[in-house]
Amino acid sequence: MEKARFVIKLAGHQHLVSGGELLTVDRLKEEIGAPVVATDLLTGESVHLRVVERQRGAKIHGLKFKNKTRYLRRWGHRQDQTVLRVEESPPKAPAKPAKPAKKPATVKKSRATVKTKANSGEKK
Repeated sequence: MEKARFVIKLAGHQHLVSGGELLTVDRLKEEIGAPVVATDLLTGESVHLRVVERQRGAKIHGLKFKNKTRYLRRWGHRQDQTVLRVEESPPKAPAKPAKPAKKPATVKKSRATVKTKANSGEKK
């Protein structure tokens, strides 16, 4: 059975997720174990996530250098991240078949003839 896939928006980014997988996003304010609810952008369903852990991303190095002027600046940065687990959504109950709609009784309308210049035979 194929898992349901959702397109959600968290922290300004869109993510394609399915039930049970881990998702790493930029830092969220929720504590570990707290639930997070996002909305599927395609169907409008609620997608439930839970905060698993907080971590720091890989180090990003930067460097500025100007030749012959003795100018060199190095820096590094590690982004704070939150790891979320997409909780399995409960299976949907099968939809009941819709009852066929009753057709309204048709009323015959008489066609009224409309005279126009083209139909009246008048010449200019």
